[in-house]
Amino acid sequence: MVSSLSRGGNLGKRRSVIVRSIFLMALVAVWAAAFAAGPAKAFDLPATQTTQDLIRAAAAGDGPRVAALLQAGADPNVVDATWTAPLHHAARLGRLDLTRVLVRAGARLDWRDAAGVSALILAAAGNHFPVAEYLIRAGADPMVEDGKGRRALDYALKRGKNDGLARMLRRAEVNRPTKKSKTGT
Repeated sequence: MVSSLSRGGNLGKRRSVIVRSIFLMALVAVWAAAFAAGPAKAFDLPATQTTQDLIRAAAAGDGPRVAALLQAGADPNVVDATWTAPLHHAARLGRLDLTRVLVRAGARLDWRDAAGVSALILAAAGNHFPVAEYLIRAGADPMVEDGKGRRALDYALKRGKNDGLARMLRRAEVNRPTKKSKTGT
């Protein structure tokens, strides 16, 4: 005959296994929901030579190679391990030609890397006026903040309030369309 204590012990073990299973399922569900929108691309890179080549070509500023890879079907929104997209490399280098090719191919303008930095912020930080101007005209949001809460304007203002890029970004922030409230008010 089995005592009630031993049955309770087995029941406790079963409950523990059930609770752990539920916890793991919930954890997987939360992880899947959190990464479904965009950052999952960082973990789901196709292991194609085209993808790797596009990131390398953009980082090296190789315009003809970037254009050829995009024409061959490379995704302009691929990212590396730090979520850096080819458009980030083009903006960081101040390469207007690369920026145009990538934007026309469908690169996401406001994609932020692992540090929260957008292509517009990189262009402003590098004082690449033509690239920043092109990104804004193409629809990049000048109000996007990096991981430290700074916008492109904040980087431009480091050079002074009369800096041409700072003036242009200030106008872009003032003139950008406001988003409508979800409540309809």
